[in-house]
Amino acid sequence: MQQQIDPNNLTKDQIVEYTRIQNDSAYFSEKFFTVNGEPYSLDKFPYARDIYKDESEFIILFLARSLTKSTIATNKITHKLVTLKGKGKSAIATAPTDNQAWRLTKEIFRPNIVESQHRALNKLIEAANGSDQVGEIDLANGSKWTSKGAWATGKAIRGPHRHYGVVDEMQDMTRTAWYVLLEVVNLPGRQIIAMGTGGPQGTLWHELWEKSDKKEWNGKRWTPTNKNATQGYSGYHLSQEWSPFETPATLADKKKSYPKTLYLTEVECAFFNGAGLKPAPYETTKGLVVTDINETRRLLNSITTKSIGIDWGNVTRWIVCGMTATNEPVLIRTGSWGDPNEVSEFEGRRVKSSATSAIERELEANERRIRKHLSDAINLINFEKPDYVMCDAGYSKKMPQELMAMFPKKVWAVTTGDRKESFPSWTVKNKDSDSRQLLPKEQWEYFCDVDHSAMCEILETHITNKTYHIIDIDQSQSIDEYLLELNMADIVEVESRETVKRRYSITRAHSYAASCYALLPFSKRRRKQTMLPMGY
Repeated sequence: MQQQIDPNNLTKDQIVEYTRIQNDSAYFSEKFFTVNGEPYSLDKFPYARDIYKDESEFIILFLARSLTKSTIATNKITHKLVTLKGKGKSAIATAPTDNQAWRLTKEIFRPNIVESQHRALNKLIEAANGSDQVGEIDLANGSKWTSKGAWATGKAIRGPHRHYGVVDEMQDMTRTAWYVLLEVVNLPGRQIIAMGTGGPQGTLWHELWEKSDKKEWNGKRWTPTNKNATQGYSGYHLSQEWSPFETPATLADKKKSYPKTLYLTEVECAFFNGAGLKPAPYETTKGLVVTDINETRRLLNSITTKSIGIDWGNVTRWIVCGMTATNEPVLIRTGSWGDPNEVSEFEGRRVKSSATSAIERELEANERRIRKHLSDAINLINFEKPDYVMCDAGYSKKMPQELMAMFPKKVWAVTTGDRKESFPSWTVKNKDSDSRQLLPKEQWEYFCDVDHSAMCEILETHITNKTYHIIDIDQSQSIDEYLLELNMADIVEVESRETVKRRYSITRAHSYAASCYALLPFSKRRRKQTMLPMGY
């Protein structure tokens, strides 16, 4: 039976324990939080203890992947909100995108409370009369946790002033969004924890690191290396060498197989001379935005051909692009289709499933997503009536194939790779080529195969030459999201000086991918190859 404690008659030991819980966030985390059902422990992360103790105004966590920086930062702020000193205080967690910010809520902050040891913290949510959503959680003690993406301009995070801030994926944060955050998190006693991995020198993230005391870990203690640090900026640097999840063998394999800049950013967590390594930097693309109504009319009236680019995913990004008579692309409008499996509220809102296994539930969720995004795509195509629809083939090619059947000779599935030729190869074929009976032409497949780097360079060239126009009369949130995702594209490697062959990383830059697809029909050289069964 658990011992009852009289709060008005505490023993000396109980007072010491209570005081430590209130003031020591590391001790609090180990005593109350869990990870995968087990008590949270710092035994494997000795470097974290000093970070927990740090009360600097700005804490810069320049840590490689798999070093639990998101957990450390969120735990620190959770402690501030749930203890007595945090009563009635507020925090905002942000990142470049909504999903990145919401991850801190779904995977760390809320589990810290509802999955706390012995359910000690559960009533902070259960007894609260307020929000329990992915973007906002009210606690019974009057404290509030908010999470939302800053995107490119930071408009999305404007609102009530906060005491604390957590910023994830800082290497992709724009300068404008950071300045907005500073205006939002400005109440007395503020603390902002910014965290990210490596990247190019000369960026905002690099500047913040240079302001800090740049502490390095030797396995036992932290040592500051910057004698000219700005007061209030405390910085910590760790490579994956210190990760308990890595071994010398895995690190050696990464060094051998990763492109150089990827290895520097993700494993060594280093800054490097990155001049020109962003193909669509925000500072450049925001200058391409057209807000003048007369200029918008001129551009729209000069469009001769229209295409749609679609980058499938849990959240699918799409763009509608027009090409003018002078061969200058115009972004007419853009948007995204959300994941229908994503819920904004935690309790009682999730779609009921009859699936019994995790694999079955995942297949069910995937099919629900496919149906929703296909329906959205059909509506978009019917409304815009484009000349071309260019979408990534996807793993199963199922989504573009269904669109091809509905819109024959209009929808193309884009496949990319390393090809000798820099221009796209256009292939039309009967998808049932093993059958003696030909399928009707509306069921044929249309493929555009293109060198990945060459495809990415098309958009980069237009951006560099300022021949890409982005219409935004309404100053919409969708354009804010679009510009941020363009900014997330990287050039990860230069293969040789002779060929100036570069590799692009656009996995997270969905806007960049969708835009590249949309521009393929307007590439200077188009070659059609018709691959049909023998004798046709």
